[in-house]
Amino acid sequence: MDFHLQNGSPCLDRIFSVDTPVEDIEGNQRPGVDGLADLGAHESPDDFFPLDGSVSPKRFYVSSEAPDGGDGLSWGSACNSIARSLLNPTTGGVQIWVRKGTYHEAIVLEPGVQLYGGFEGSEEAITDRVLGDSRTVIDASGQANGAHVVIAADQTRLDRLTLTGGNAQNGGGILFVPGAVSHVLDCEIIGNKAHSGGGVYGDSASLTFRRCTFSDNTATSYGGAIAHSYSNIHFLDCLFENNSSEYGGGISSKFSTELIARCVLRGNHSGFRGGAIEFLRSDTTLAQCLFTDNYSNQGGAVYLDTTTAYYPLKLFIVNCTFFLNAGILEAGAIYSKGENYPYVRNCIIWNNPPRETKITTTRYLVEEIVQYSTIKGGLTGTGNTDANPWFVDPINRDLRLRPDSPCIDAGDPGSSNLLPISALAFGDHEGRVRIWDGDNDGVAVADRGAFESGSPPFVGDLNSDAAVNSLDLFVAQGQWDKTTGAAPLLGDQNGDNRFDAVDLQILKHAWGSEYKN
Repeated sequence: MDFHLQNGSPCLDRIFSVDTPVEDIEGNQRPGVDGLADLGAHESPDDFFPLDGSVSPKRFYVSSEAPDGGDGLSWGSACNSIARSLLNPTTGGVQIWVRKGTYHEAIVLEPGVQLYGGFEGSEEAITDRVLGDSRTVIDASGQANGAHVVIAADQTRLDRLTLTGGNAQNGGGILFVPGAVSHVLDCEIIGNKAHSGGGVYGDSASLTFRRCTFSDNTATSYGGAIAHSYSNIHFLDCLFENNSSEYGGGISSKFSTELIARCVLRGNHSGFRGGAIEFLRSDTTLAQCLFTDNYSNQGGAVYLDTTTAYYPLKLFIVNCTFFLNAGILEAGAIYSKGENYPYVRNCIIWNNPPRETKITTTRYLVEEIVQYSTIKGGLTGTGNTDANPWFVDPINRDLRLRPDSPCIDAGDPGSSNLLPISALAFGDHEGRVRIWDGDNDGVAVADRGAFESGSPPFVGDLNSDAAVNSLDLFVAQGQWDKTTGAAPLLGDQNGDNRFDAVDLQILKHAWGSEYKN
């Protein structure tokens, strides 16, 4: 019996899962390049699309150099406006391919539309795009006040675009409709303004941002770069720089679940709380991040408020480096208050005046909160020290560890069991394996701070091809439930000298990744 889907099946392109690609039963990539996965065991070719009463093309083309009147069906007949291309029928997960150049407009994306930039104008596949100067800029600065650069509905994707010039009540760069499930990849969100969410605003949304830059965005109230509430947000390999607001210079997160991994937050500021980030009653994981040169009145880098939370919150700050952030009144690095507390492990908190942290809680002792961390001036807690971490070049913000750093192999010995899988799966700040024997004493222990010394270059990449895919799973299957013998196990991703279910979970989280160089 043949259970492959026919072209036109309503089961085609029903799942938006680009962030966690897997394979179908035959080993074919899932989802395809359109980012939409099919229902069932088999993934169909990318030129298959569902029929819903009218046949709609899968793709439209846009070029700022095209003449008027183009139908958008090819590069040769491209539309010369993104908004005009969106007048075409947009059923079935339509892609809009936009040639490099600057487009002075504001756009609205209907559900399922995927907007790709960075094309030279001759590509036949998304993978034909070459990283470089092929920037596609959408600039709303010429629009009337109140213009968002992009309003994005559910199941949308923004890919390799520069969004600038927005000025609106909420979400100057991008306003996501309530409940949106969307992805933003390799985008620059620059120079936008709003009351809340200068760059981005989301409510009750599920959003993923990968390799994005948020810079020079401003909010008069919450979240210079992004403000969101009641949402599920992931940031991976993102840069937040020179954003400002009154609360949460970079990020303002309320009543949400947040994962921020391998990000750099520098030069952001707020007037009152959280120079880089303000969390209000949000479940939070900060892992492998760098915080430098952020400032605010309270919590120069991070401000957490769990007061009157109606349910237990999960707050993890793991393997982060805080350097030269400033709290004008108190807590240069971390300010935390409320019934819940952050689980701070393996961090370096150094030179953040006037004092590094202020953590108050009505339920727990501070020494239970911050452990195995390096804090200038010291702080009571298991494994905490105040020895100079010896960064490679702190003046130029190279915060990797020198070979003689006391932070090497000085993290929590139980990190592999205590930390959430998400804190390990992304490796260190550069994507390298996190728990490694950096001092060559025969025992693998996590380093402190965002960087791991001497470790292999890529989590989950067992065959050293700079990608995590089925080939790595093939390497791993021969190591299942084995323990380290004369040579280390390639599959051991958490440093416990065996390949087991925990390593498989880490491999799963890293699946589909490519090396961050």
